[in-house]
Amino acid sequence: MSTGGQLEPAGWDLDVAAAMLRADTADVDNLLDVLADKLERILGRRVQVQRESGFRRSKRVAKIVVDAGGKRLEASRGRAGATFGEVHAVRGITLRTTEISAEDWLDRLVELVKAEAGRSGDVRAALGRLLE
Repeated sequence: MSTGGQLEPAGWDLDVAAAMLRADTADVDNLLDVLADKLERILGRRVQVQRESGFRRSKRVAKIVVDAGGKRLEASRGRAGATFGEVHAVRGITLRTTEISAEDWLDRLVELVKAEAGRSGDVRAALGRLLE
């Protein structure tokens, strides 16, 4: 099945997966913890996860950076809660960072993963295992 010029295996519906993720993470702050593991398995080196440090060796996620060339999505946990942004960069130089809602960030993340799955067999395979 082809959508938007990109191949998707039958049965894959990232929009449904994103909706399930939203339902599982009604608390936006916990979204980072839920996403980190899944994104590391799907995107590998394309995602960087920073965890909070401290005496308790916390596994809580402090920041997620998903890099797809000139577009980068960042989500971080701060004292006031989670913040989400889209970064526009050229040759590694950040030109603009725009803060967006968690909902918009998830929508853009789904589109980014779809595009990566269209380009990479490894991403397609990891995504298929995750969505089974």
